[in-house]
Amino acid sequence: MDLHIYRIFDALGDSIILSTYFKNYNVEKVYYNRGEFKTLYKILDVLNVPRPEFIKTTDRIKSNMVTVVKKLKSDSVLLIGPNINTKEKEYITYQLSSKNESAKDRNTTLKDAKNYYSFEENVVKEDVTKIKNIDDLVECLSKSKHHLSIDSGTAWLAVSMGIDTTVISKNSYYFSDAYHYMKYLEIHKNVEIYQKHGLGVKIPSELDYIITSQENNVAVGSYSNYIKEVKSL
Repeated sequence: MDLHIYRIFDALGDSIILSTYFKNYNVEKVYYNRGEFKTLYKILDVLNVPRPEFIKTTDRIKSNMVTVVKKLKSDSVLLIGPNINTKEKEYITYQLSSKNESAKDRNTTLKDAKNYYSFEENVVKEDVTKIKNIDDLVECLSKSKHHLSIDSGTAWLAVSMGIDTTVISKNSYYFSDAYHYMKYLEIHKNVEIYQKHGLGVKIPSELDYIITSQENNVAVGSYSNYIKEVKSL
């Protein structure tokens, strides 16, 4: 099977999703317009997925990562994770901020996160944002009792590893792409996803759509266009 995708981002979550797609559908060739491959190549090796042939093309490609996650969701394909030995669980892990300036609207605090996942103050907590490479991240998460995260690559990795995970997803309340990502992640039994209103990934009312985007200082398009995109087949 071949995959045609407009752009491949250098992102951990996308790399895990694509690796899952490649393995499940036996992808041998990937045609793309734009691509960054450093993280994807590393994740393919970590997950022991054969690397397909990547072919850059000038042909117009409409398919994107939303196309990929919607296909995986419709076929109930679960994320694949690294093959690791069972280890004693020593702490909870968390990522509640992003280094990416364009993703600052996702950030929250440990104090606010306790509204979604309750933990004792004296429990050992490891902030995974300080980890510099994927191998060390996998090693750290392998000892995690629970991962607490914003919509981030570490959330996707934790879920793929079978770790109980709580995701606080602000952006899926006003970005249609994030909505589809979270709807796919939600099919995994070891994850709970919260938007502003509570448990579960839901479509906001127009008023909530406007208020939440304003609260997070994010410019968004029309609500009608958002609805069209989240309800697209």
